[in-house]
Amino acid sequence: MKKFRPGFFTFFIIGNLFFLLANTPLFLALQKTPQNTFYPLIHQGHMDYYLYLSAIRESLEGSWTMKSLFSGEHAPESFFYIYFIVLGKLGSLFRLNQIVSYHLGRIISIEFMLVSIYLLCQEVLGRRWAFYGAFLSLFSTVLPLMYFGKSTAFPGWWSGLDALGRMDYLPHHAFGIAAFFTTVYFIFRKKIISATIFAFFATLVFPPIGLVFFFSLPFTVFITFRQKIFQGYRFILISFSSMVALFLMKWQTNLGFPWSQWKYWEMGLWNDLPNVNLYIILGGGVLLFFSLPAVFYIFLKKQNFTYVFLAVWAILPYLLLPFTDLIGVSRIRMAYLGNFLPLAILSTLTVKTLSKRYFYRYGHLTAILFLFLFSLFSFPVSYYFFLNRNSYIPLGYINIFIPKEMMNSIAFLGKTAKPYSLVLSLDYSGNIFPAFIKVKSYFAHVAQTKDYGKKMPLVQKFYKGEMTGSEAEEFIRKNGIEYIYLGPIEKSFGNIEKYNLLIKPVYNEGGIVIYKVI
Repeated sequence: MKKFRPGFFTFFIIGNLFFLLANTPLFLALQKTPQNTFYPLIHQGHMDYYLYLSAIRESLEGSWTMKSLFSGEHAPESFFYIYFIVLGKLGSLFRLNQIVSYHLGRIISIEFMLVSIYLLCQEVLGRRWAFYGAFLSLFSTVLPLMYFGKSTAFPGWWSGLDALGRMDYLPHHAFGIAAFFTTVYFIFRKKIISATIFAFFATLVFPPIGLVFFFSLPFTVFITFRQKIFQGYRFILISFSSMVALFLMKWQTNLGFPWSQWKYWEMGLWNDLPNVNLYIILGGGVLLFFSLPAVFYIFLKKQNFTYVFLAVWAILPYLLLPFTDLIGVSRIRMAYLGNFLPLAILSTLTVKTLSKRYFYRYGHLTAILFLFLFSLFSFPVSYYFFLNRNSYIPLGYINIFIPKEMMNSIAFLGKTAKPYSLVLSLDYSGNIFPAFIKVKSYFAHVAQTKDYGKKMPLVQKFYKGEMTGSEAEEFIRKNGIEYIYLGPIEKSFGNIEKYNLLIKPVYNEGGIVIYKVI
């Protein structure tokens, strides 16, 4: 621990306090869990949460790949969700279930990110100034438009760019970014083998980070070693390692649906969103503007490899925005390339340089005053997001607070149905099944169910009893459905008994009926 000054422990404690604050929605939901329901500690969006749990469950049960579990069509298996597959293997060593494994992965990833942030700040800024850079990076937030009377201008997804949102990253995002920060640390330490290994795993877990290795590192090598390029060749190995991981993940997305959804569904959702480019730029917050003097100075000098790399990395997401369609990535990913860290380091370098030149005797006092001014901009914004995040607990949703009767029926289905049987239900129910048992859901997830928009009216029409008997029979047989689930949501739509289908009830308890197709 000699590497760290007391500033690290202060930063680490504050960081974990923010991690606890970021989890207050989860704690509140747990506290308000209705009687006779099960709350599976949902983190962020419930649909994707159950997707990640299903990947962990598959791994816990012995698989090294994942099947398409949220749609009835055949699809090749994939290791696309490699992070959660590895989590499952670690969970199996300690006999942990998928929920505990997921949240343990969250904790490990966030702690890893905190340590990697401080290590990199210490490497660039030195031990005396590392705390200031780490503090700025962790607690930076979006531009405070509310100061200009435009509080309603905040888009909802901006909360992910806030300090609390950063501490609430999805576990694979946090781990990938932390591994990337560690890679950069090893690059600056000229430990090429270690950097090459971490670059591979960072990109494998969080593929968008490969863009930084692909663009920033070669460009930095070119402009800093152009007179003696042979000295910079070793850094290209790191980019090559990242590209190998990126190729592996591209291979997985090229397998087709649903593994391609990470690319195409996200691009369709975000790339044509009004003002998305502007909001991503403003999402850089005040640090983007504080760091610009350092960026311009570094590009004029073009001498220091470390500083040039940081400057390129800091502005790369904004430079790539016009080319996201060409690159084949969602624009929202540009906001999650970890550039909050170089922005913070460069801002600290600006303050450090000015204080040494003009306020030599009061260097740290200058830094403290700067942090105070920064806090005046940032903390009110974070407080706004904190209140917003805790203002709504989704009570009454059976896919969030799952009735015990429903969990019992799911357990029964898991024990009696053959592996990967196809179950028909509405998406509220179908989204849950693969997270806990080895079955496939016909209609379950807005991105993972093929032709979700086309299937929705058909499934609803079936449960409302609006099909003819022959239409219902054809619907069941044509899609290879093996079980029909009638839970609380499905029963609220109507009655399917009028169809006289060739089915038999295999479960009828607590108001829930499961039919097996004969």
